[in-house]
Amino acid sequence: MDFRAQVDKAVETTMKAWKIPGVAVAIVHGDELYLQGYGVKEVGTDDPITPNTLFAIASMTKAFTTACMAILVDEGKMSWDDHPRKRLPYFKLSDPVADACVTMRDLVSHRTGMPRHDELWAVEERTAEEIVRRYGLAPNSTSFRSTYEYANVPFSAAGLAVGETAGSTWQEFLKARIFKPLGMSAVCKVSETETSPDHSHGHVPHKGKAVLVPTPKHDNSTAAGAVNASASDMSKWIKLHLNDGQFDGKQIISKKNLDETKKPHIVVPVENPDKYGIDHGCNLSTYCMGWSKMEYRGEVIISHGGWLRGFTSNTTLIPRLNIGFTVLTNIAMDGPSTCLANALRDILLGLSKRNWNADIKTVHKGQKLEAKEKKAKEIRHKRTKPSRDLEAYLGDYEDAAYGVLPVSLKDGALFAKYGAAEYKLGHYHFDTFIGKNPRPELWEDLKVTFTLGPDGEVASIKTLQPGFEVEFKRNKPKEAKS
Repeated sequence: MDFRAQVDKAVETTMKAWKIPGVAVAIVHGDELYLQGYGVKEVGTDDPITPNTLFAIASMTKAFTTACMAILVDEGKMSWDDHPRKRLPYFKLSDPVADACVTMRDLVSHRTGMPRHDELWAVEERTAEEIVRRYGLAPNSTSFRSTYEYANVPFSAAGLAVGETAGSTWQEFLKARIFKPLGMSAVCKVSETETSPDHSHGHVPHKGKAVLVPTPKHDNSTAAGAVNASASDMSKWIKLHLNDGQFDGKQIISKKNLDETKKPHIVVPVENPDKYGIDHGCNLSTYCMGWSKMEYRGEVIISHGGWLRGFTSNTTLIPRLNIGFTVLTNIAMDGPSTCLANALRDILLGLSKRNWNADIKTVHKGQKLEAKEKKAKEIRHKRTKPSRDLEAYLGDYEDAAYGVLPVSLKDGALFAKYGAAEYKLGHYHFDTFIGKNPRPELWEDLKVTFTLGPDGEVASIKTLQPGFEVEFKRNKPKEAKS
């Protein structure tokens, strides 16, 4: 079986195992290039994926952002160790130590001590600047530079700093200094894919099928995850890295500063890279600046994945062998792009084959069983009722970082709205409710609990979803003007 046949088989096997509508692959090995599209752009159609089909590459955007920074460092306009406030006077972090000492390289190496706070993106009309400002009001989770803590908003801040330094915007700078010289057709806004004649649609798994979902409007994710690119585009991006910052004989980025983006900055727990708790052959893992770097079965691997509603992806570089590849899929679920990237990595390294699909599906099955058992053990007090009549819970609840969460009453039921999702609150017990929404394939249920003050009035609502545990204080009703 030749190389191409092995790749085709790996892709087709993974697509079948995970019911992926479409995949695009780019593999660069020295001067050799393999580009191929598989499947369809939208489930239920026969519109084929091509090497030029645009996909949301999500967090693979981060390496483009650090490449922009590297160009500015080359030109002496930015230093990796500048404080972000040198360009963004409004930038702040809630931890005073981090706020005083944070640098540009900290923003792009996941070591600020801040967690994701990704629900800040949920309000789609917020600009990147507003999200960065709100992020500064949110609490930290660990101490500065102590722990790998993946976070998106700091990359948006880095992108804003790139724009300020360049006298334009992150989008304009990226297009002019990277996309144009490389001849990429990529775009810098998630919404821009809809105007392209050759773009993929996103899907999520729901009840055993791939379900079409609306194109996410997270243009405010900017430098953290807003790039949309094709396999053909990504092959050019890979060539730039394999050629030490050169493309078509022109030095786009210096080798020195491109290498700086791939130097380890913080240790990542070895169980984290694949997130499956299985023996994945990784003995050492680190995060650099927009890239992960690990040792895999004796080989140094540089890579980064991407996940955005409807899409998952992976780009991997194997520097010693002068090989790189990208996998783009139009389904958002934990597993497929990792399985396919791992399979291609094994093929390209000439390693013994492993059934990654079976291994990770087994882990998924165990995780679902564990979650089911945990839910069964939850204590729920039956035959209880809310402390107050439902009308007493109505109003706007607010958090300094997350903004307003309104609670309303419709047809005898409470509703809580945050961002684009509106949850119908079903009574769980006492003053705790489970929020259901009409699009379960898009948003998880949201568990909330109300707290009463000493006067017996409802004082706050707390969201209890992991990663979104926020207490919103109730705003006092405005007094009517006399």
